[in-house]
Amino acid sequence: MIAQAHNFNTQENVMEGENENMKFRKMFELSHDDIRSKLYQALDPTLPEDTWSWICDVYDDRFVVGLESAVYKTYQYTYTKDENNVVIDFDSKVEVTEKSEWVKIEQTLTTQLNEAVGKLTDLENEFNLAKESIDTLQGEKDTYETQLNELTTKLDLVTEEKTQISSSFNEATGKLTQLQNEVEDLKPFKEQLNEIKFTNSLNEKKEFYKSKFNAFSAKEKFDSDEVQELIKTYALDNEDSQSAQIKLNSLLVDLVEVKNVNTSNSFETTYIREMASKTENLIPNETDFDSKYA
Repeated sequence: MIAQAHNFNTQENVMEGENENMKFRKMFELSHDDIRSKLYQALDPTLPEDTWSWICDVYDDRFVVGLESAVYKTYQYTYTKDENNVVIDFDSKVEVTEKSEWVKIEQTLTTQLNEAVGKLTDLENEFNLAKESIDTLQGEKDTYETQLNELTTKLDLVTEEKTQISSSFNEATGKLTQLQNEVEDLKPFKEQLNEIKFTNSLNEKKEFYKSKFNAFSAKEKFDSDEVQELIKTYALDNEDSQSAQIKLNSLLVDLVEVKNVNTSNSFETTYIREMASKTENLIPNETDFDSKYA
């Protein structure tokens, strides 16, 4: 019994010693502020220059820190601790973000009913607005369909007119080509006809002016190149014909010679006589140059 009592006392003393040691260890464990401070001491030396750090939350095995250099980001690290120090696992670094959580608020039946009525009213208003929009869109759709049908009808008419115009154009092109060919075929005859007309006109005018120049005894003047070229130009019947005619008549006027002979108070006038081809009044009433001398 004595031995057992001794052993009991011994065991009791051992247990009390262990409890004291546990109390001693517990008193000297790292506090929350100590852990934050040591985390700063372990983390800050590993950060780049001009990087600011702020530990947001600290848990038993991890902590969240905000880092800011050019931009601000939050990261989570895991760590281990003992009685005197902390060790950060830098390989566990992950970027994290803060998450907010919504909790359900218990509502009374009346409040829920009022909210339901309010939602129903809002839905009815939205339904009415949607119905009005649908009616408006339906009206616009009918208008657009009517306009589309009208445009389709106009397009069909324009297409038909285009077909008719194309057919008429092709027909006219064919006729024009045929007429062009006929003109080309008739061109030699036209040239011959023009040549015949020119020859007849030239001969007629040569005979006319030949008699005029002969009346003034000016055959050499009539045969001159100047007079012959003027007669040809006059016979061409173009824009230069009138000036050539005026020049010829001017040459005839220049040939007129009036001779006055004064003998015994008497005078003799030499007239140019020419047989008339008409028996009507040969003195023209017109006074213009062409009517008088042509």
